[in-house]
Amino acid sequence: MSNTGYLSPLLMTLFWCVLGYFVYDGINGAIAIFALSFLYSAAALISIIPGIGIIIQYYVSIYLILPFIIELTGITVSWLTTAMLVVSMIYGVIITIIMVYAVMGAISR
Repeated sequence: MSNTGYLSPLLMTLFWCVLGYFVYDGINGAIAIFALSFLYSAAALISIIPGIGIIIQYYVSIYLILPFIIELTGITVSWLTTAMLVVSMIYGVIITIIMVYAVMGAISR
């Protein structure tokens, strides 16, 4: 049995980078989108906090990560950065729901 647990995030990052190459006209856009994808993935770990993790993830993504990447790389907010945020938040909601069920199951025992 092979371990393909990291295949999905890797393919998603590659997909975002290819789109970034075309949306932002070159390798600089692809690198900027790679950095944004990496930081959004790291912020998804915040959603492990049951209940409020997704809210914290949203504020970290909007008010810390996105302005940092915009200032660092010079990209602008576009449909690509918005789509990346939405997908990241969907992952965060799924993780938060799983953690809430896990905590509720542990409490009910």
